[in-house]
Amino acid sequence: MTEYPSADRDDGEFRHASGLLATGVSVVSTAGPAGSGGQTVSAMSVASYDPAMLLVCVNRRSPINDLVRANGTFCVNALAAHHSPVADSFAGRPRPGYAAWDFTCGDWDTGGARPPRLLDAVAVFDCVVAQIVPAGSHFVYLGAVSSTRHRTNPPLAYTGHRYHRLAVLTERASA
Repeated sequence: MTEYPSADRDDGEFRHASGLLATGVSVVSTAGPAGSGGQTVSAMSVASYDPAMLLVCVNRRSPINDLVRANGTFCVNALAAHHSPVADSFAGRPRPGYAAWDFTCGDWDTGGARPPRLLDAVAVFDCVVAQIVPAGSHFVYLGAVSSTRHRTNPPLAYTGHRYHRLAVLTERASA
């Protein structure tokens, strides 16, 4: 792995500043011969429209890394505003009455050969691993999208170390 010079910055300041960015919240899930699992992520984005590809960033310490590598597939479940208990569970901090990394915390389709899908997610993207890139404390997964589905639920957002619901801003009339 290439070592990059450290800029004159305070890593605590970098964490604080980047924590102020608003992101969507997703659970990356996988299932296959190596087993099943899921992990909450806030770094997910479209990498390409043609061909359809997503990228997700997963902390190196997450046990889902070994599963995704071995299974060769993953699913990105973009969470709806009411899914904060699901997000907490798959982040390893379940609320009372929920278990960590447990697919009973939501309405999941865990049948079949594909990764678990959250039935009332905003969007679901089934992906085949196209590339894995080490990036500091994380792995960046590029996934070739094999299927999608979506609903009109409002998404769950995360900023300032808290979950948020999005609100539509009205446009000001031009003068």
